[in-house]
Amino acid sequence: MYDQEDDFTYELVLTPESFKDAEVSREAVVQAIYDIITDENQEKYTRKGFGVGRPNTHYAKPSFY
Repeated sequence: MYDQEDDFTYELVLTPESFKDAEVSREAVVQAIYDIITDENQEKYTRKGFGVGRPNTHYAKPSFY
């Protein structure tokens, strides 16, 4: 996780799908949480597990490592 203002890009990866994203900004995690709690269709999140990652970051380690 890293800080980068104005980087709200994220994807939700539902289990049991393999989570491969190597990084995500703190701002994107906050945006994901906000989007989940304000979504009118809460059923799709109920009793589900998922990861939050930045799309197209399927690296062995984060770029800032």
